[in-house]
Amino acid sequence: MIVVAGGRTGRDGIHGATFSSIQLDKETDASAVQIGNPIVEKKLLDTLLTARDKNLYRAITDCGAGGLSSAVGELASECGPRSIWRMSR
Repeated sequence: MIVVAGGRTGRDGIHGATFSSIQLDKETDASAVQIGNPIVEKKLLDTLLTARDKNLYRAITDCGAGGLSSAVGELASECGPRSIWRMSR
């Protein structure tokens, strides 16, 4: 089972990866920068540490510039050759 957890993401999408590779100047559009939510981040960290101590997961990754499909593919390769996706909100 792959579980996706975390706070809201920014509007950056693919532009976040582009933004991280450019040189910044006064004309740079900073709308691709995500602003963190320390309260959600702390709750998630505490939950992950508790789950780790109970051996409830085998692998963990972040979405990074590759996005959700890349992260899920990485986890599937770590956890076994068979993966079934059920998306719900």
